[in-house]
Amino acid sequence: MVKSFIANLTFLYLVSVHAIASEVKIPANIKVLQVNDTQFTANFFDRSTSHAIKIGLNELHLQFKELVEDVENDDHSTIYSEPFVVIFTLKTAKELTLLVPEFNSEAQVRAYAKKPNILLVDRTQRNINHTLYDVKDYTSRQSNQFDLTKENKSARLINQQHEKLPQTVTERNYSDSIHQFTDKMPLNMLHYWWHKASTEQKVEFLDNVNLESKKGK
Repeated sequence: MVKSFIANLTFLYLVSVHAIASEVKIPANIKVLQVNDTQFTANFFDRSTSHAIKIGLNELHLQFKELVEDVENDDHSTIYSEPFVVIFTLKTAKELTLLVPEFNSEAQVRAYAKKPNILLVDRTQRNINHTLYDVKDYTSRQSNQFDLTKENKSARLINQQHEKLPQTVTERNYSDSIHQFTDKMPLNMLHYWWHKASTEQKVEFLDNVNLESKKGK
């Protein structure tokens, strides 16, 4: 009975999560270029106005486009903005709507295309905090952040290597170390050249040692 109760609760939880799956609704005059890691290309048959988002940090790459009519020439043209990026964070699953202003003239459209801005609201019309970047500025920030990350990793690696080194020696310890090194150096050099010497050179060296020892007496 307990297992059945838990199973029912799990089923209800999954249903409720599915019912409030996170998504963002996009107006027709906003072209979606990328949602998080998913990129989109122009597709005549894909007229999706809703896109899945996630709990946590979200990244939307967008572009404004608006069709305007040229009454005098009986023609029309499409005005585009530069691509821009909207960054926001979701703490819980929500259905969001992205809003842009309504336009009454071509002048308003062109002014908006030069400096787009949006509203992001949930189902209760509550505003969702977000940050809007020009895509070039955002790319530059990402590049700088990547460089800083590499520098931080390098700094951490240097610190780790530094931690593995012996503690800083005192002046006395340093002096003692120098004396030990200089005292042992002649003996070390003697061993080195002895192994390098030929048999004849070793005999000549021993003769010189014997000669010097006799002079000392």
